Amino acid sequence: MLDQELTNQAREKIKEHYQKLVKDLIREHNLSSYKDLLHLWQSIHAAYLEESSNILQEWGGELNASQSNLDLEGIEADQVVVEVMDKNTGRLVRHRLDLRYLENHNGLVLFGETMEGKSTQIAFLTQLAWEKMNDMLGKGSDVPHHQHD
Repeated sequence: MLDQELTNQAREKIKEHYQKLVKDLIREHNLSSYKDLLHLWQSIHAAYLEESSNILQEWGGELNASQSNLDLEGIEADQVVVEVMDKNTGRLVRHRLDLRYLENHNGLVLFGETMEGKSTQIAFLTQLAWEKMNDMLGKGSDVPHHQHD
């Protein structure tokens, strides 16, 4: 586990590099509005998270960094992090939630509890999953998916 001194050094280096990067990009692209700065921040943040994930996957040896999450049988977790940016103020809010997460090729499902403590879930299906479900319910297209000879 990292000791506090190493953690602080890493934080300072990231801070220095980040400030230089942002200042350089603002200057090079003549960014001046708050909206432009928020868009820049979102782009940098997304790139940072993606690259951090790639590095962890490479070091973990569990997955080649060039593979996507959809190449996996599924992803499962007991907690999720929800990060939203208020559309009016640009304020970023980030929460770690005790929600079970399950993802596969059909979509993802979040499992949790209602305010009354009852189990509940919500599913977000992929387009392919919707099409399969409509086909099974007889609501799909009448065009065959393949030829029967």
